[in-house]
Amino acid sequence: MKISLVLVAVALFVAGANALKCYSCDDCDKATNSIECPMGSDRCGLQVLKGKKTRDCTAKLICDKVSPKCESDTQDNCSTCCDSDDCNSVGIASFNTLTMITVLLLSLLFMKQ
Repeated sequence: MKISLVLVAVALFVAGANALKCYSCDDCDKATNSIECPMGSDRCGLQVLKGKKTRDCTAKLICDKVSPKCESDTQDNCSTCCDSDDCNSVGIASFNTLTMITVLLLSLLFMKQ
């Protein structure tokens, strides 16, 4: 049980220690340039305006105020935000891979007990 708690603490520390990475580009259809976000940017954003897609790091405060939200990859004049690495490659947010692996490992540990 103690080992499980230590693994959880280490996984959370490692997941929080890395800066968020987001795709960043202006008027780009495909996301290819991933950058490390500066301090204060805790979200990746995608804005679609008149068919032009812009991707960059942003903050939750900004995301909460922007509307309308993108509901699909083909929607126009909308924006969306997400909080995992490079999740702004498309309009719909994706799961953080490290988080998924951590949950899987913890599940396996608890199933053995």
